[in-house]
Amino acid sequence: MTISIGSGLTFLVPLLFVVLTVLGQSPDPTKSTSGGNNQETSQETGTTFKLRVNLVEVDVVVRDARGNPVPGLKQEDFHLYDQGKLQTITNFVVETPETRREAALGRATTPIGENSSVSARNTGSPDRFVAMMFDDMHLTGEDLAYARKSASEFLDTLAPSDRVGFYSTSGQFTQEFLGDKEELKRALRALIARPAHTSSPHDCPDVPYYMANQIETFHDSTAFGVIFDETLQCAFSGDATMGALAQRMAKSAIQETLALGRADINSVYDHVRAVLRRLAATPGERIMIFVSPGFSLGEDKNRLWQVVDQANRAKIVINTLDARGLYTADIAGGMPSPEAMKYHAAAQQDQSIVLGDLADGSGGTHLNNSNDIAGGMKRMGGAPSVSYMLGFSPQDQSTDGSFHKLKVELAMKLPYQIQARRGYYAPKKSDNPQEEASAEIDEAIFSQAEILEMPMELQTQYVKNTAADARLSILTRLGIKDIRFRKLDDRNCNVLTVVTAIFEDNGNYVLGENKSVNLKLTGPTYDHLLSSGLTLKSEFDLKPGKYMLRQVIREIEGAQMAARSVTVVIPN
Repeated sequence: MTISIGSGLTFLVPLLFVVLTVLGQSPDPTKSTSGGNNQETSQETGTTFKLRVNLVEVDVVVRDARGNPVPGLKQEDFHLYDQGKLQTITNFVVETPETRREAALGRATTPIGENSSVSARNTGSPDRFVAMMFDDMHLTGEDLAYARKSASEFLDTLAPSDRVGFYSTSGQFTQEFLGDKEELKRALRALIARPAHTSSPHDCPDVPYYMANQIETFHDSTAFGVIFDETLQCAFSGDATMGALAQRMAKSAIQETLALGRADINSVYDHVRAVLRRLAATPGERIMIFVSPGFSLGEDKNRLWQVVDQANRAKIVINTLDARGLYTADIAGGMPSPEAMKYHAAAQQDQSIVLGDLADGSGGTHLNNSNDIAGGMKRMGGAPSVSYMLGFSPQDQSTDGSFHKLKVELAMKLPYQIQARRGYYAPKKSDNPQEEASAEIDEAIFSQAEILEMPMELQTQYVKNTAADARLSILTRLGIKDIRFRKLDDRNCNVLTVVTAIFEDNGNYVLGENKSVNLKLTGPTYDHLLSSGLTLKSEFDLKPGKYMLRQVIREIEGAQMAARSVTVVIPN
């Protein structure tokens, strides 16, 4: 049985969807939710869905001229603009390694009995996922070897809660997310250059994609003249009588370069988007580091903006690193004329534009013209020593799903660099309330942010069945005082959607449950639960190991939500 929740979360678990009806005859709330009575519930008009208040959170890193994070800033030091309009910052949090550690400890389980799961203290619960993508199709063997060595040095800086995965644009090198530094270093040894099948200096003529595109799209006669001259020289030793044949050869080479180049670019984008989808399914902060010399975009930027759009919707920051380091344009390439040198230099400069656009569009950092590749990776993939979270509710509560440009400035015009995402997508009111609710739950499941519009406490307990498996029990106590109920005869009615997802230590989804709890409470039961809270129970069979458990609850009448995460350790 497959139950799909939103666009990104599909649980493949037998007997996953469970419907529980709480009728309220029993004063024991635990017993009232443990049964499996699939009694019909009312779906009369009066049940309403509301669009959630759109709190937009913007993570900001402020760096000085040396690239060091700037500490000590306060809320009043920031100005935040949405579509050019100054917004009121309502949430302000300073994040440091200490506050992140406290947040991880806050996800510790609350023990129940002597067989409770082990506390999360010092267990390194994963909360930061870094996908390092190497452009093995365009990097030279020398540059890729240096990037590989730099990546190995970067791994030594990882925190216990960091997880890193390796991917490549060719799709032929993959290492899924791990926290084991030595295993990751061993995986790096398999990373080699796999050049794309485009032009090379040994071709006759050698037609760079940039020049082919200038000729095809912009009808650049000077560029065609450069290719024609090279063809005449390399194929016919400069014999002018062979001009007509040289012209046909040049045109054929240009078309072949365009076809190969477009296929090459599409392949890169396809693999980048696949890694973004993988990264979007991880439960925590998500970062991509794209290590590449860049490549020419050509005339079509649609695919670039599709990648940026996908990253922004999944709240993924793309940092880009030009692995050529300090370089001067390669102007040899068999083209000695001044015109040839000009186009060769322009082509190599054009390559880096895509890297800047990917970073700028997603709120990331673009590093180029630096030989400190390892330092760049550390800066891009490691948690900064201090960052700031700015939250605001947009003045324009549009519900059209449009892109909103964001800009963060310092109130005092100090010469600091600000790293923050460049925009967000407004919520889109759906004609289908169920789809809207599923999308909200989907987003909350893959976040680590606590949502406590309803008071919620999680406790876990395991019982070892055998040495190889255990039964994990999850008790959830939910406060209902602020929940709106609909009156139906003498009952207080509401429906809770309870989604539980369990991820293993490296962020991979293990199993989960989607449970609908139909509340039909009599007056006495409702009064009792107002003070005691509603207790829900779920059970899962797990192997020994360390897990991150995420639970999201959404009620239907007022569309309020609660979400929390805990770390669970089941010893061998």
